[in-house]
Parts: sequence; C-alpha cells; structure tokens
Amino acid sequence: MRFPTALLFVVLGAAGCKKAPPPSCDQVAKGLDAVVQNQLKSSPMAASEHVKGIVLSAGARMKAVMTTRCAQDKWSSEMITCVAAATDNQSMSACKAKLSADQAQKLDEARKEMARAAAQTRDAEPLAPVSGAAPQNADGSAAPAAPGSAAH
Repeated sequence: MRFPTALLFVVLGAAGCKKAPPPSCDQVAKGLDAVVQNQLKSSPMAASEHVKGIVLSAGARMKAVMTTRCAQDKWSSEMITCVAAATDNQSMSACKAKLSADQAQKLDEARKEMARAAAQTRDAEPLAPVSGAAPQNADGSAAPAAPGSAAH
C-alpha cells in the first residue's frame, strides 16, 4: 500500500515542478510603463498637460523600439527580467550591461533613429501663437497689424 502512495507523491511532485516560461518581450513594455509613470510622479513639471503628453509620447516610442529590439535580437531572459523590474532611468540603464555588444549597438542605433524622427516631427509642427503676441509671417518676422487693431 505504501508503494502506490509514494508513487502518487512523485507524480504530483513532478507535475508541480514545471519550469516557469521564459519572460517575453511584453514584459519589457510593462517595465517601461513603470519607468514613465515614475518619471511623471517625480517631475514637478509633469503637472503640465503639455509636458505629460511629451513624456507619454516619448515613452510610447521607446516601448516600441525596445520591444522590437527585444524580439528581433532575442534578448536573454536576464535582460528582459531586468527591464521588467526597472523603476527609473538608472535601473533601466544598468540593464544594458546584460546585452551583447551587437545587441547594445542595435538598441543605441534604434534610439538615435527614434530621437531623429521625433526631432523632425517636432520641427515640422507649427508652434501655437502665444496669447497676446503679435502675429508672425512664415519667416518669423512680425506680420502687419490688422486694420482697426490697437497695434498701429
């Protein structure tokens, strides 16, 4: 009678010792979300909707870059776990040491390209006029005052 009971414990024990699945690149995105949220909480300027929008937009672009690099470059479980646990830029930067030289170079190139694209988009967007400011021509010079305005 003891043999079947012992066998049952061995079978149940083996079933309970399943190896956890390796972390996925989706966890990279979750880690970046945490970093962005902590940046918003810690920045006194984050009360501004404009600044909040900039931080959230940059965070979304960085998530796209890092999850793509993670999948294409086949990041190690150690790297993915590190990024998923990151809470700020310093801990995120420390994770980079877990990448191979080739993976780190590809990530750096992707970040630079993301920054170039963001700068081009920002430069292409017209600035909203400041309330009370004189109208400007396309070249930035002051536009003539509208007839009947007080700016004569």
